Amino acid sequence: MEEDYRKSGDINGTVIIAEHQRRGKGRHVENKWISPRGGIWLSVILLPKINASQSTFLPLCSAIAACDIINEQANLNSKIKWPNDIVVRGKKVSGILVNTSTEREKINYAVIGIGINANIELSAITSSIASNGGNYSECLLGYTGVTSLQNELSNTNIDVTLMIQLLLEKLEHYYLELETNGPANIRHEWKKRADTLGKAVKIRTQKGIIEGIAIDIDNNGILLVKTYDGNVHQLI
Repeated sequence: MEEDYRKSGDINGTVIIAEHQRRGKGRHVENKWISPRGGIWLSVILLPKINASQSTFLPLCSAIAACDIINEQANLNSKIKWPNDIVVRGKKVSGILVNTSTEREKINYAVIGIGINANIELSAITSSIASNGGNYSECLLGYTGVTSLQNELSNTNIDVTLMIQLLLEKLEHYYLELETNGPANIRHEWKKRADTLGKAVKIRTQKGIIEGIAIDIDNNGILLVKTYDGNVHQLI
């Protein structure tokens, strides 16, 4: 399958756009992204010409692009919350998920998924959760950390078609920057937009929960967290 992707150059840059999703995936298997109509839900298939070790920068490129386009088109001060969320005033408005297939130092392919709560009423999010087996009141409590562009703009809609076009142009810009010049500027641009650095974080890993202060991302695009015992942990 990986070789088929590589041989088919036509697939590089393919964009798949959905009007809504019923089974959107989060970073963890148990997390689901609720995707009602009115949002931006898309995936981009890429055949990156970078080393596999630099694949950690693909989510960073995507987050920078999403953050920029929200700020420019909706005039909102959005920030990037590690590892894959865009937040406005501390509430999640966008999520990013990147799946890659690697073989030694080669990336066979990458699929970048971006979701943005655009023209969506918050009640549509909670009712979608409830219709998928949750309790409405419990969902409302659990998802008070979610917002939409429409909600932040006092029920004003944005031009979704234009926003998708500009988002893809931004993503292409940062992606080509990574391919051409390496990750240094991507790391710099991500840090300028980061909402996580300098703050207390609590991150779930395969070895358990890590708590501490997010102090930086390193040259490999990995978050550095200083725990309260003084140790520094690398977290992807």
